[in-house]
Amino acid sequence: MSESEPVSLRDYVESRITDVKEHFEARINNLERHLKEMDEQKDQAKALALKELERRLHDLNNAHQRAADVLQTYLPREVWEKYREEDMSWKRQDEVLRSSWVTQDEFRTYKETTQQALTLTAGKGQGISSVWSVIVIVFSILAAVGTVGNALVAYVRIH
Repeated sequence: MSESEPVSLRDYVESRITDVKEHFEARINNLERHLKEMDEQKDQAKALALKELERRLHDLNNAHQRAADVLQTYLPREVWEKYREEDMSWKRQDEVLRSSWVTQDEFRTYKETTQQALTLTAGKGQGISSVWSVIVIVFSILAAVGTVGNALVAYVRIH
């Protein structure tokens, strides 16, 4: 058929129906292909999510047991408080007992003697420190005098 020939209505309608049919078949094929790709992508996403979930579960595996094991190494607050109260009570009883062994006068004498010994020891340390300071100063002066004397001798030799 050439373009100049007249076309019957029937042929024209059949031609248009064929074109529309081909058009919709192509669209349906594209949609089916797109749906198939989407299903594949969903399957990949599910596989990745499953893999991540397995990794996280593996990390958490036995975490409750490990936490319970660590918790066993800690002391409950009630036990600690009870121990502290008993320890403080024992220390107070010990102080009372020890204070009954020595009179106040004996304790003051002991304290004064101890203080004097500490003062003497500190004084010895300061005295030794002072002696070393004087020795260092004397040697520094001698070194300075020697340096000046050497400079004068060198000056006299040159002139």
